[in-house]
Amino acid sequence: MKKSIILVAIIVAILVAAILAYAFSGLVAGQGGKIEVPEQIGPFELVSMIKGESARRQIEKMHFGYPGDILDATVAVYKRDDGTLLHLWVSRFSSSEEAEKNIEAMALKMERQPELGFKPVRRLVDGHEVYVAIKGGIHAFWAQGEDTYYILLPIADEDEALDVAATLIKGAS
Repeated sequence: MKKSIILVAIIVAILVAAILAYAFSGLVAGQGGKIEVPEQIGPFELVSMIKGESARRQIEKMHFGYPGDILDATVAVYKRDDGTLLHLWVSRFSSSEEAEKNIEAMALKMERQPELGFKPVRRLVDGHEVYVAIKGGIHAFWAQGEDTYYILLPIADEDEALDVAATLIKGAS
């Protein structure tokens, strides 16, 4: 009798621990780690990635404009055969309006701080408004649904950066 009570108590404790672990992991991560990025973007292969809270903190540290409430984030680095790196930052917001507000605030802050050397211009890529700025490479950023995308391609080739943006836009649609 005592052995069966102990066995039942152990089983209940394991179930409760599993349920708490599952619930706690959801609270800690929020919606963390749910943003998927491609393994390859054109000639660029994924070489490193961070997701969730670590990525969100990295994005908030470098942010221009209104960071808003970032619910989830992914930061990825890609590499081409010639060694050229492509950096990708993706943030998820509570709504498409929040994502758009974030992008507009970023562009406005860049415009209002000419000493930073950014002068974003708008380009239309597959029906999406993409901001492009040139400083130490090509920076391109846009909102798509609840997500914002920011890429840095450290070469001065706007067409290639816009091709990368188009690939990501098509993949997220």
